[in-house]
Amino acid sequence: MYLIGFILSLIFLGIALFLGLSGAILSLIFMGIALFLGLIIKRLRESLKKERKHLRNQAVLNDILTKTALELDIEQVVNTVIEGARQLIKSEMSALVTTKNNEVTGFYSTTEGSSQACKSTLSGILKRVIEERISIRGSDITKIQGFRGFPEKHPKIKNILIVPLIYGSQTGGLLMLANRIGNDEFSPEDETLLLSLSIHTNLALEKIALHQEVVRLSNTDSLTGLYNRRAFDERLNMEVQRAQRFNRKVSLIMCDIDFFKAFNDTYGHPAGDKALKEVAGIITKNIRKIDFIARYGGEEFVAILMECPLETALKVSERIRTAVERHVFQVEKKNVSLTISIGIATFPQDAENKEILVERADKALYQAKTTGRNKVSPFMELISLP
Repeated sequence: MYLIGFILSLIFLGIALFLGLSGAILSLIFMGIALFLGLIIKRLRESLKKERKHLRNQAVLNDILTKTALELDIEQVVNTVIEGARQLIKSEMSALVTTKNNEVTGFYSTTEGSSQACKSTLSGILKRVIEERISIRGSDITKIQGFRGFPEKHPKIKNILIVPLIYGSQTGGLLMLANRIGNDEFSPEDETLLLSLSIHTNLALEKIALHQEVVRLSNTDSLTGLYNRRAFDERLNMEVQRAQRFNRKVSLIMCDIDFFKAFNDTYGHPAGDKALKEVAGIITKNIRKIDFIARYGGEEFVAILMECPLETALKVSERIRTAVERHVFQVEKKNVSLTISIGIATFPQDAENKEILVERADKALYQAKTTGRNKVSPFMELISLP
């Protein structure tokens, strides 16, 4: 279009020269050509600026997608996304919220850091975005439908853009930007760009969730829901290394249900499975959340007690033993009792590595089983054995 206009201008100039028109008319023609060329240059510059912006946005977006494509650490993915979103659409603040069943399961922001332990019910604007699967963009957040005020000491928000994390029929959270740099408000183009990023972000989060579920299943005992032997071996190796590095103690307790074969033979395997689940629950209830429990095999359970000296491990073990002894197992409308024997070994006083620690906890358990059962035996008692 511009080329045709320029050619026509040259044609008119040629006609004017051919007809010998006055200098004033020629000046007007030259002025018109100059103005027209100026308009062309302006439009070309605008087009070039727009193209550069588009290429820059694509480069930032591609960089984010490349960094998150193979990453399986949720913290790394989220930090890449929220920082990348802030750079992509120049903003002072950005945040990402993950949700499940109308609950906040994780909150990450460039101002507050991350909190995967943050669990609260969705409300206000955030609830609208998730439930209605809509984007919200505004220059005055206080006038947006559903706004319920800010928490105490909340950063000042001048304008905001919120988009849902959508993948198919699933909404996994939302992505937010606040305080657009250089503009009074976020534009429709900003919204489109952030929506594009949100789709890829949800895909990355879904991939991580699937990977975590696969790992969980591979490390979980299907009957009791506890960790399995494989997960125990990995965790014990890590905890012993940590205890060695920081000069701390870690205790290992090994538990075995007494006369469990006879219980199975008498009441059947379904009753035995039920009893195993109940014992697993009793042990879990009587250790700390930071400790680690696993089903070691058959009727054996193991628990790693972090930063726990022998004296404390003895108290914990006795608490577990007593709880199992007092528990009523209901089988075929009968009340049945079970007991448990426990062996204890502590790193580093009883063992210099994880293999020896397991071996000595097992020997301590054997001591408990051969000296009467329904008791707790630390490895140190074995010193007196012939």
